[in-house]
Amino acid sequence: LSLDGGDGWLRTLSVVFALGAVVMTALFVRDVLGNVWGLVSAVVLGLNPFFFWYAREARAYSMVIFMAAAAIFFFGRASASSRIDRWMVLYGLFAVLGVYTQLLFVFLVASHAATLAVNRRITRSWVIVHTAILALVSPLVLYVLASGRGHPDWLDRPTVGDLVEFGGTAIGYDRTQPWTHLVVPLTCAVLLVVGVAAIAEEAYRPVVAGALIATIG
Repeated sequence: LSLDGGDGWLRTLSVVFALGAVVMTALFVRDVLGNVWGLVSAVVLGLNPFFFWYAREARAYSMVIFMAAAAIFFFGRASASSRIDRWMVLYGLFAVLGVYTQLLFVFLVASHAATLAVNRRITRSWVIVHTAILALVSPLVLYVLASGRGHPDWLDRPTVGDLVEFGGTAIGYDRTQPWTHLVVPLTCAVLLVVGVAAIAEEAYRPVVAGALIATIG
């Protein structure tokens, strides 16, 4: 705003972070499934209408997505290590930056910690990294809890129905088109099946990736 570059200038930062999110997503999927799936995931994310819309907004949404994609990528690299290395340090850095960008980012960090616990990969190094993350984000969390500023005054508190409707909208549900009510349960069923398959058998990973990408597309 201070540079007075107009609307296009204000939107530039969101576009940059959106492009970074596409790159980070492709890198992570490439590490897990190979070059072809990495390219496919980049195309699917880049052409996703929901993502594309907010990539042009002068708001922090694409920044949060970039932070999440980067954290997931670095987490994947760091999970193969048993000691603190550059990947763990980068993961910790982007985890902290993500929380300070959007407080709900703490749930992503918590899911990573849960993944380590479920797979029995918790090591002294990971304990140190997550302790450091917790220490660095604690001031923000305590401030929000003490000030009551965790929820904006201009929004009503969401109900379970609101959350379900939002999820449906994000994946294609349209209340004006009754037939689309099938999209939500079918999508949830696909995600559940492929998630179980991914956990149960590593050989199913290509099938899992194909199903997920098809669902998102």
